[in-house]
Amino acid sequence: MGDIVPTGSKSRGWLRRLSRKLSRVWSKNARRVAATATGFQRRFWLFAAGGFGAVAIAIASLGIEQVLAEGWAWSSRLCSYTFWLIAFLLAWWGTAEWRLFLSRTTGTLYYIRMMPAAARNWHIEAQLAARDRFLNSVQVIRNIDSALVDGVIDLRDEIAVAEDKLQDLFNADDDKTGYMLAPDLWATAAVALGYRITTPPETLFYDLGDRGNSATVIDGWSLDDGRDRNEPKIEARHHAERGATGLHVHAAFTREPSYAPLSLPVRESHEIGVWKKDDQSELGTDELASVLVGVDKGCVHPATAAYSWVSAIRAALHCANGEPVLLTAKAPKTVTLAAGYLLAPAHTSTTASKSQDPGCGVEGCRRKSCRNPWRFLVPLNYNQDTGEWDPMWLLKEQRDPRELLALIRQTQ
Repeated sequence: MGDIVPTGSKSRGWLRRLSRKLSRVWSKNARRVAATATGFQRRFWLFAAGGFGAVAIAIASLGIEQVLAEGWAWSSRLCSYTFWLIAFLLAWWGTAEWRLFLSRTTGTLYYIRMMPAAARNWHIEAQLAARDRFLNSVQVIRNIDSALVDGVIDLRDEIAVAEDKLQDLFNADDDKTGYMLAPDLWATAAVALGYRITTPPETLFYDLGDRGNSATVIDGWSLDDGRDRNEPKIEARHHAERGATGLHVHAAFTREPSYAPLSLPVRESHEIGVWKKDDQSELGTDELASVLVGVDKGCVHPATAAYSWVSAIRAALHCANGEPVLLTAKAPKTVTLAAGYLLAPAHTSTTASKSQDPGCGVEGCRRKSCRNPWRFLVPLNYNQDTGEWDPMWLLKEQRDPRELLALIRQTQ
């Protein structure tokens, strides 16, 4: 006999789902309203809150004067004073709360750019437009050298400097305002930077889009958004390759086609994305869908993409058990930064802080690749000039990529 589920449990579950749905709708629309004419709104609602507060104080003074003159006895005038006092106090509280919400939602925009000096900045206009929507705008810009030195792009110092600069800016910022990260850097470099930084609570990610065109429907999102959504399923497809060792994980979350395949002979490749179901085809599948990372129906939310990608990386690290795991991506920059953040054990949510799971999903796992992922990860960047994937050395704790790639080549 099946378990009997109490009626109360069903109703509470339905109420929780309704509450989450209403919360998402409120968050989505409130952020959009907050991001519209932000400069004018800040001044208007500050003036309105002060006005409502001043009127409330005046009405309270009249009420006190009434009580002192005629004693504490309810009268039509005193009732009127009390009613208007409550009304203006509520109006003051509402405008003050909205003003605080504006500060949290449209606080400081942190634009992080790490690109070669010769690379064109496609986001200048988007940056200028974004500055009018935030209380403050801060830029962390580093020009990097994309040239291979002894077969590797070494950006360890640049990542470390950017990390230190961001942490200093976070600590110096007003913690009563919001934090919005707008990254503009190579995908795997964003994963490394996200792994190292510790963001303030309720930090949002802001996507400037590819070539200046917004890649997200919403302007800002957090890792707490997007759960329990009815959206396309993200799949991880596995392909056996010709190699004897090494795994390759590729995230494909943009409309553009994937880059050229790897020339390295790994034993298995994993591609993360959303595939169309073609009813006209006899096979019924196999075209990678144009994934719009957003919140509308039929879209994949950025948080969902980041969580799914990290799950695939963690599963590959656990399965590899010491083998090199090659990492490539074509994904929105905010998703890559958030994925790196989720990959770090230091950013585990407090509800799971006492867990002995290092991140791979296996409680008490002692595998080195699960406990020290960057000792086995090999981030690669696509070189459009050569059509090859160049290895990158991004973090101090990362093992020399040339050693890991040599293990793959030796097993050919």
